Order: sequence, then C-alpha cells, then structure tokens
Amino acid sequence: MLVPTTLTCRLLPAATLLAGLAVLVGCAQDVGEQGPDVDAALDAAHDDKAVIVGGVDWQEAAALPEGSAERAVSRAVAYLSIPAEGARCTGFLVAPDVIMTNQHCIPTAASAAGVRALFRYEEGGPADDAGVDCSEFLGNDAGLDFALLRCSSRPGDQYGVVALEATTPSRNAGVYVIHQNCDYYTSPECAPTKKYSPGRVTSTMSEIGHDADTLGGSSGSPLFSRVTHGVVGLHHVGLGNDGAGRGSENRAVPMSAILPVLTQRYPGVLLGARAPTDQSAPAPTAADGYEPNNLRADATAVQLPFTSVDARIDTADQDHFRFTAAGARTIRLAFSHHAGDLDLYLLDEAGAVLARSIGTTDVEEIALEASATVVIRVIGYRGATGSYALDVR
Repeated sequence: MLVPTTLTCRLLPAATLLAGLAVLVGCAQDVGEQGPDVDAALDAAHDDKAVIVGGVDWQEAAALPEGSAERAVSRAVAYLSIPAEGARCTGFLVAPDVIMTNQHCIPTAASAAGVRALFRYEEGGPADDAGVDCSEFLGNDAGLDFALLRCSSRPGDQYGVVALEATTPSRNAGVYVIHQNCDYYTSPECAPTKKYSPGRVTSTMSEIGHDADTLGGSSGSPLFSRVTHGVVGLHHVGLGNDGAGRGSENRAVPMSAILPVLTQRYPGVLLGARAPTDQSAPAPTAADGYEPNNLRADATAVQLPFTSVDARIDTADQDHFRFTAAGARTIRLAFSHHAGDLDLYLLDEAGAVLARSIGTTDVEEIALEASATVVIRVIGYRGATGSYALDVR
C-alpha cells in the first residue's frame, strides 16, 4: 500500500503545549493516490517539524536481527492511514486492542473514522496488507499530544505490545525511535516503510529532546530506551527544519507525564503498565490468603522457590508478590483462559515494567535473567476474574 503524500502541519495554541510556546507540532502527511509529493513551499514556510539530525542514521526495521529486543518491539508499531484527515502517522500498541498516536494526528473523534493500522508495512512486507480497523476513538489530550484508538480485533496478540515507563532517561542516554517513514526530500517516490532510528537524549526539560532521525509522518511514534526497551516518550515534534528535512533536535512528550493521565482517564486500558497507577488501586479484597496485596507497596513477600496456594483474582482486584532473585528464574502463571484471561507483569522496585506476558492461552511465562528484587503483578484483562497458580523457580 504505497501512497503519495504531501506535508501538512497544525499550529496548536500556546496554552495546549507543555513548553508553553506556540510551536508547530510534528507533521503528519496527507495521503494521496500515487506517491510522495512534498509541498516544498509549505515545508520551507515553517521552522518546526520532525527532522533528520545530521546524516540519515535510520535503517529498515525488517533488517533488525531476529530475536533482538529492537525487532520484537518494532512489530507493535504501525503505519496509520487516517482518511478523515487525509493524512498518515505512526502508532503503537499499548494494549492488545489499543493503539496510541499523537493528538494532532487524531484531533477529534470524527478524525478516527476509517483509521487502519498496517503493522507489516515494512521492507519485504506484503503489498496487499489491508491493515487492522482501529477506528474507535477512545480519547485524546492536546496538551500532552496523545490520542488512543481501539482496534476491532486484538492485533497485540499477533504483534505484541510495548511497555510504558515513567522513568525519564538522562541526557546522553541511548534511545531509539521506531516509525514509518523514508527520506522523501531526497527520494520523492520512496515508501514510508518501518524504520529504526538510533539516537541519544539531547535535553530533558519539559520534554525529552533527542537526535534520533524522524520526518513528517513519524508523528505518534514511540521513543524507546536502549537499555530497557520500554517506551519513555511519545515523539511529536522537531526543531530547526532547513527546508530539506534537516534540523537541530526532535522532541518527545515524556511518558512520565502521560501515564498519570492515562491511569486517571482510561483505567481499564493500561492496568499494570506502571505505578504511579497503583497509588489509586482498588481496595484490597479478602479473596485469598495473600491479601491485602492490591498495591505494589503491599506486595506479598515470598521465598523462592514459590508456588501459590488457592490464589485468585476477583472483581477490581490486582495481586502483587515481591521476591529477590539471585540468578535466572522462571515465573509461570497458570489459569483457565476460558474462565478469565489473566495477565502477568514483572516490575522493578520503582514500578517500571521489566517484562510482561499477555497471551491468549492458559499459561503466561516470563524469564528473569538478572539478580534483583522484583515485583510480580497479576491482573485480569478488562476485568477478568479467576483462580490461578503462580510458580517461581
């Protein structure tokens, strides 16, 4: 599905932006019928948009080594076709059926009409991929420039979901962006296939500045930590465009600013993504002998090896278990998927997600390779309940 594009951008009022300045947020690209055709006059008229910093450092995501963390998380990133806006952006799965992108890509509920997500739009991918219907508008936020859409199926079961982290990386920390783009300034007929752009954090004020290469159409892409491979920011703007797509810095909205809003406004979407969410967790139940352990701070301390007895998830329930591992361990959650879909998360002591297992079988499993004190979180997907056996060896 190779489509032409012309550059479009929106100017948001100063009051809606984190930096408190009226700047041009990252540009989407209009979808035409035949191939990229950038409007150079419009492009040169604006100074702020997604940019390539220095030389072009990105590579095809399809060329990433199989089995690498970068290749694994890249599969949850998609080309978003937005016909109601005549535009394209990038999005990524934050839950099996929920995709995140920029608010300036989906500014209204009407903008979501007909949105399709193409997860295999990459070099060597199928030319006839119709994508996944992700046209249900869940909400957006202009100040934090994010939007959420629900997909008609659960593409995360096939492509995986990303982990969202509230820890903002320090200056010079390694990061990377997975996005849908190509250098259409140099090659107007190029295809915006999935790209891997490595970089480093260049500033940490109200937003995360970085030098990973992007262009218009990269709006809504995830900024990953090169250490944890979790999403630390939502890319949305670039600075200093010279009229040829080159500039001085790209910026992402910190996930630490977005997560509390997601927790408050969309509590069912990101259960288990990261506490501060568990500061407002539901009151503990008395359903099994491990309660109260709804909050991460109240996690049940266990000694290894550990096997739970008569544990269960009830309505509005979460279970947390804390242990210290001295070497590799396997964490296994067994339950009846038919009775209720339960999910397994592994957190560090600060609450950042280290790993998750959210499949559709009777078993979720995580391999822990490090020596550390960690917390297990067991939750029901979209309110599911049921008994389970948790085993740590």
